[in-house]
Amino acid sequence: MAKKYPSDKITLEIGEESAVYLGINHVDILKIKGAEFHHLFVIIILKNPSDLNSNFEERSRLFYDKNTRSSIDENVVYFNKQDFEKSTFWETTISAASECAYDTTTSKMGNLIKVPNFDRIDNNKSGKRVFVKKIASNDLNIIEQLLEYEKNYDNSLKYALIPEISENGYNSNSFFRGALEYAGLIDFIEVPSCFKSPGLSKSVKIKPQ
Repeated sequence: MAKKYPSDKITLEIGEESAVYLGINHVDILKIKGAEFHHLFVIIILKNPSDLNSNFEERSRLFYDKNTRSSIDENVVYFNKQDFEKSTFWETTISAASECAYDTTTSKMGNLIKVPNFDRIDNNKSGKRVFVKKIASNDLNIIEQLLEYEKNYDNSLKYALIPEISENGYNSNSFFRGALEYAGLIDFIEVPSCFKSPGLSKSVKIKPQ
């Protein structure tokens, strides 16, 4: 990582109840040098997911104890307001992927589908986290807008690895840009040019409800 672009630590500072981060994963599915790309996504940290609007009560149960992020599925601790632990921070990610990310036997990319916490574990599907930058804090309204965007996307758009050369296709970076536009955060990010981010210029647009 170039020293010019150091990552932030994913945490809540003193006085912070919430934070939103830009996350970038390095993806090398094709295993061809020069053909790698970067998957952009949103990381949300909350001290107490119960603070979310009641419309997101079901979604709040997908927040996980950040200390168990890299654990195998059965060891991940998910938020439950009945067993709320105040001594931890709760994390979730907002992102999307192609349908074939879940069915490797298919020969088609399929649609772009939303996948909460797709980036929880570094693997061949989601890639390895290489960059994290805080873009907002202590603004629950922004977080609820991001979750609303995720909730309202209906998984109906076609997936394309490089959306800029596809008339109808979109990818995870398109979804990321759409989410930030929806929440009014797009002007607060700067993606270093060293990260190859196809799709970032072509957002998935959803009208506010």
